[in-house]
This record gives sequence, C-alpha cells and structure tokens, in this order.
Amino acid sequence: AENRAFDQSSSQLLAEKPMANIPLFVLSHDPGDHPSDMDIAWSTMQQQLTSLSPESRHVIVKGSGHMIQEDQPKAVIDAIDWVVEAVRLHVGPLSETPT
Repeated sequence: AENRAFDQSSSQLLAEKPMANIPLFVLSHDPGDHPSDMDIAWSTMQQQLTSLSPESRHVIVKGSGHMIQEDQPKAVIDAIDWVVEAVRLHVGPLSETPT
C-alpha cells in the first residue's frame, strides 16, 4: 500500500506545472553511505519538487533521519529563515496587521 501511494505521489508531482517564483525549501534526511532503492527514489522525487520553483533549495541534512526537526532542528530553523528572507526580498518587509 505504501509503495502504491508513493508511486501515485510521484506521478502527481511529475504532472504539476511549475509554480510562480515562490520560495521553496526542501529538506531531506541523510540516507547514509548505502541508500536503499526507496531512498534513491525519494531523493529523486524531492529534487523534482524543487524544479517546480525557480526560487528553491534542496538540502540533504547530514546526520538526520525521518524526523529532521528533532535530529537537526537548526537545519529547519535555517530553512525557515531562508524562506522568510526570500519573501521579504520579493514583497518587502512583512507589515503588521492593523488593529
């Protein structure tokens, strides 16, 4: 069942049209020195995901497993900071909502 869902997700991704110039940051776990076939397929799909936006980054987070936010929280913080900065460069500083 998981492989069918994986194949379906991959097909949906490949069918997507490129997005506008929207910041996109993809973090991937570290597959180690001997990645499985699933790791290779997952990495390929995540690289394809980054091709949907010209304003994208794909980083393999060394020393992390599936739970990147727990294994390497600084990588997640850095990715969020990058997206926020990219948005600010395109649309200016985020303004406060009037009260």
